[in-house]
Amino acid sequence: NYPTCSAICTAIDCSNHASKVTWVSGTTCACTCKNQWTGNKCQTCPSQYDETNNCASCKDGYINYPTCTQCDVTAHCNGHASATTSTNHKTCTCTCTNKWTGAACDQCDAPYGGANCDQCAGGYVNYPTCSAICTAIDCSNHASKVTWVSGTTCACTCSNQWTGNKCQTCPSQYDETNDCASCKDGYINYPTCTQCDVTAHCNGHASATTSTNHKTCTCTCTNKWSGAACDQCDAPYGGANCDQCAGGYKNYPTCDPICTGALHCNGRGSAVWVK
Repeated sequence: NYPTCSAICTAIDCSNHASKVTWVSGTTCACTCKNQWTGNKCQTCPSQYDETNNCASCKDGYINYPTCTQCDVTAHCNGHASATTSTNHKTCTCTCTNKWTGAACDQCDAPYGGANCDQCAGGYVNYPTCSAICTAIDCSNHASKVTWVSGTTCACTCSNQWTGNKCQTCPSQYDETNDCASCKDGYINYPTCTQCDVTAHCNGHASATTSTNHKTCTCTCTNKWSGAACDQCDAPYGGANCDQCAGGYKNYPTCDPICTGALHCNGRGSAVWVK
C-alpha cells in the first residue's frame, strides 16, 4: 500500500500463537494472543500453563484451567501432606503424613488419634500398629477369653452357649436370664437342650408338653392315657386311642363294671348292681 507501505503482518510476527494479527503502524503488528500466551509477540507461556499443549491447559501440579491454581500442601491437604501434585488438572493428589487419610488428608480414623494423627486413639496401644485393647465389653461381657486379631478387631471365645462374633446371641433353646448356661423351659438335657415334643416324648397321646426341671418332659395326656410318656391305657379303659371302655366295662368315661351273678356273686345272688 504505497505510499503508506503498511507491514504485511502474519502469524509468524506473533510466534504462531495468535488468534488475530493486525497492522498498527510502520513495521508494528498487533497480536491477539490465543489460549494463555502473553507478550507483545505472544512469545511467553506463563509457568502454570502447559506450553507443550499450546498453553491451553494447566501444567502438572496445577488445577482448574484457565485459572490454574498451584496444588498446595496447606490449601489442598490441610497441612497434613509431605507433597501434593495433579496430573488430571482437576484435583490435587496429596501424599498424607503420619496416619492421615482422605483426599484432603483431613481424616484421622480409629485406631489412630492425636492432633497430628501420630499416636493411638483411646482404647488402642503400640503405635503405629495400634492394636485394640480388647476387653470383656467387646464381647458383650459373655466371653471366657478376649484376644486382639488386627486393627480394630477383637476375637471372642464365647462362654456357655453364647454365639455371634461378639457373643451377643443366646439361641432360643437356652435361658438367657441364666447367662445362656441352662435350657429354657420346655427344653431338656443341657447342653443339647432338645425341645419337648408331643410325638417324641408323649407318644402322640398328649395335648401339650413342657419341662420346668429341664431334665424330663411333662405330658398332658389326652383321653384316658396315663404314665409319664402317656403310653399306658389301664383298665377299665381301652381302645386304640384309650377313649372307650375295656371289655367287661360300660358307660365311658366312667366305665362301670358289667356285673353278673355268676361272675361276681358265685351264682348265689338274687340281684347284682354297681355300688
